Amino acid sequence: MKGLHVEDILRRMMHVSGSRNQADLAATLGVQRAAVTDAKRRGAVPPDWYMRLCRLYGANPVWLETGLGAERLGDPEAGPGEDFVLVAEAAQPPRVGPGGFLAASGDEDGDGGEGRRHAVRRDLLARAARGAPEDLLFLPVAGDAMEPTLRDGDLALVDQAQREPVYGKIHALAVDGRVLVRRLDARPGRLVIVSDNRGYPPLETPLAEAAAVRILGRVIWIGRENP
Repeated sequence: MKGLHVEDILRRMMHVSGSRNQADLAATLGVQRAAVTDAKRRGAVPPDWYMRLCRLYGANPVWLETGLGAERLGDPEAGPGEDFVLVAEAAQPPRVGPGGFLAASGDEDGDGGEGRRHAVRRDLLARAARGAPEDLLFLPVAGDAMEPTLRDGDLALVDQAQREPVYGKIHALAVDGRVLVRRLDARPGRLVIVSDNRGYPPLETPLAEAAAVRILGRVIWIGRENP
């Protein structure tokens, strides 16, 4: 995304958000105006800008990037485009639905309706995901237990096909009826659930009782809006 191409992307972002100028666009994106100028200078638009406009306005990220297709995902002819996959967001508060999978936001009322979805590039998934797109779910992060790695309000992309423990990696876990995002570690005879925020002590469970801790999937990507 170099030169005029980035300016074209920014113009489309201004159009879909109703921004009158770059200062308005920066405010919508939650960044300093200098960040927009820097994007033009570097010839690169941060990926989370696409996500924010997709969430706020239903903007089609393919249209934002290329000008092709419909500008909004809600249009009948619109779709995520061949370079993107639409991934659902988990219900709030996070809960485990039928079959031991995280419930999507559209399942909160049990009506099968469609909830919030976010566009993710296929090339990112090809590197990190093992499951099919329907195995993926964005899990909103709450609290500070995983700071500084994960902050309150971040979105953790969970691959629910990866349910084997990978020690040292971050997983989505079901523990005592709660859904947690934590690292897993192992000690002789024990499973250890670790917070990156050292203000939270590790939770240790004897391996004989570890069945009470269910691994719902592994976190393969983190989404964060600019402050």
